[in-house]
Amino acid sequence: MPQLDPSRIPTYPRTFADAALQHTIEQFLYLEAELLDDRKVSEWVALTASDIQYSGPIGQRDDDKEKSSSDEATHVGEDKPSLERRARESGTAVGTAEVWPVATRRTVSNVRIKPGDTADTYKVRSNLVFLTLDADRQQAIVSGTRFDVLRRTTSEVGFEIVRRLLDQTPKLLDNAGLFL
Repeated sequence: MPQLDPSRIPTYPRTFADAALQHTIEQFLYLEAELLDDRKVSEWVALTASDIQYSGPIGQRDDDKEKSSSDEATHVGEDKPSLERRARESGTAVGTAEVWPVATRRTVSNVRIKPGDTADTYKVRSNLVFLTLDADRQQAIVSGTRFDVLRRTTSEVGFEIVRRLLDQTPKLLDNAGLFL
């Protein structure tokens, strides 16, 4: 495993986000995890912006994905149309137990928030532990860090995902309906 370069780990302010904002963003992330665990993939896609960028690296771990270059090879590189296509596929034969795990559980933690580049956006760093259980009762556990940009909206949930960068993208994400 490559060594982490401490100079490349993004820094977050030592001040804390307003408690109400922290709570609201955490609730949004928990809702997102619940929708995916309950296989409500189309509802999850509705939480993403029309201009979403969803990506992660191939075969490397780099804790500073906020500064990733646009020419970096990616394992996942999604936009809104590709997420919508994958959501449709998750309800078809591609999404059966032979491809999809029987159960998934996402646990979100260590949520850190800083202001985004515009007044209506926030940069959110969170950790995720993702557990899958397949039909043979075999478990797979993936943990990683996500770097998101969330934008305020007037929707019931209050935010949309504009950008998601994953610090790692395991092979198990080849399955049609699995998202971190």
